[in-house]
Amino acid sequence: MLTVVPDPADGARRMLAEALKAEVDAYIAAFADERDEAGRRLVVRNGGPGKPEQSRNKPPPERGFAC
Repeated sequence: MLTVVPDPADGARRMLAEALKAEVDAYIAAFADERDEAGRRLVVRNGGPGKPEQSRNKPPPERGFAC
């Protein structure tokens, strides 16, 4: 019988991602009260939830550009 063993690198990646997210959250929280002359926060989280995983087995998604 063949047993599938989870890849330990996957667990390490998840742990690293969680640690980095916690560090970024703490950094942003530490500077939450810092504002510029216009009242905008100096430290913010940019971007959305992240890019989907890219596989080498498939091409990148098509992007529609107006010409």
